[in-house]
Amino acid sequence: MVGHADIASTRKQDPGILFPWGKLYSQYQVGVWLEGVERSKEGIQDKFTPKEKLPQDVNDSFFFTHLEKYGYDVDVAADMRLTKNRSAATAFQAHFSQNQYPTQYDNGEISRMDMLWIWGLDSKYKSGE
Repeated sequence: MVGHADIASTRKQDPGILFPWGKLYSQYQVGVWLEGVERSKEGIQDKFTPKEKLPQDVNDSFFFTHLEKYGYDVDVAADMRLTKNRSAATAFQAHFSQNQYPTQYDNGEISRMDMLWIWGLDSKYKSGE
């Protein structure tokens, strides 16, 4: 299950950061999500088999490579300055890493939390396989 912003992030912004993606997953098993221990580096490593290590620092290339594998329309050779990448990152944050936290949303930067979420989702759902 995806929102308009996940598919057409340069044109659409709905359903927005306050849409209850986590609640849909936990109460109705709809969509994908990281739960509890799955939101930590150690939890992901213990529960899943990541294909690669999570970088120590924020890394645009790592983030956008995994975002593309996950299905977002990005240019992996570019960074956040590219409108398409910035829009996709913002849509990802609204859906996953910053969902329900509007004060932390859309600051124009990729955070360690964003990196953890895309790495965790890729590890849990084996994107691209």
